[in-house]
Amino acid sequence: MKTVRTDRHPTPDEDRAARRVVLEVERTRVRLAGRFPPGTACSSCGATHPAVLVAGSDPPICYACSVPWSREGNHVAGHGRGPVVEMPANEHRVFSEGERIGRWAMRGLDVPPETAFGLGLYTCLRLDRLGSLGGDL
Repeated sequence: MKTVRTDRHPTPDEDRAARRVVLEVERTRVRLAGRFPPGTACSSCGATHPAVLVAGSDPPICYACSVPWSREGNHVAGHGRGPVVEMPANEHRVFSEGERIGRWAMRGLDVPPETAFGLGLYTCLRLDRLGSLGGDL
């Protein structure tokens, strides 16, 4: 098992990735918040997360309530690669948004896996705070 050094300073690429993640999470929050008035919820299950609410729906409805399936497969390595993990449809929408942020932030940078993992957790926690996913997860 590889030992991870904890006494080193971040590399310039790690610093750049961290700044990109923080910036893109905030841009995403602002973009998603502008899609619906505050307090908007799915008329069927009560989901409030702006990433899962379907734009233009009236009354508001979330992705999971608008499709005939309740679960989706997620390729954990992204873009059809790696093992598939099943998850609720709304959860998959938020997860995919987090993947998009991570891919953008790490693009062209040499970032160690432990740093990428930590930035991914930060992204997930920040996106989670945007609202509920409704229904039974």
